[in-house]
Amino acid sequence: MSNFWFTILQSANKQDNSLCAIEDFNHSTHRLSSNFSFGFTVDSGFSVNLDQLVIGTRSSNTDPGTLGLFYSGDSFATSLFNFTQAPGSNLVNSIIDLSALTDLTGAVEFRIFQIGNNAANGGSTSTNGTFRVADYFVGGAESSNF
Repeated sequence: MSNFWFTILQSANKQDNSLCAIEDFNHSTHRLSSNFSFGFTVDSGFSVNLDQLVIGTRSSNTDPGTLGLFYSGDSFATSLFNFTQAPGSNLVNSIIDLSALTDLTGAVEFRIFQIGNNAANGGSTSTNGTFRVADYFVGGAESSNF
């Protein structure tokens, strides 16, 4: 593999223990202007079989309550996994089974979009919150024991 990438579409800044944060994760334009994107390119003549994605996510009370992991293989049409965010800015750890994605070639991209307009606190998403993709934590510490 070559060319692993991670990009953010929206204003962002680095927060504690997170890759980055998005302020104003706007549900009405999420697919166009507010998403996390990451992926890789498989070298010519090779293919890749995926196993799992281990990820932590966090929404403030007024940012997304439900998000989805989407994949370029179906033009980002169907969520591979839904993240339900906990109220109170709590970190949500997820181990996502990607074993159905086999024999991947060329450029492979994943995006995290908001689904609906519910906030983590049960209300509606507002423009004042933040969403983060973070390390996977167990007992308050980063972990690689899955």
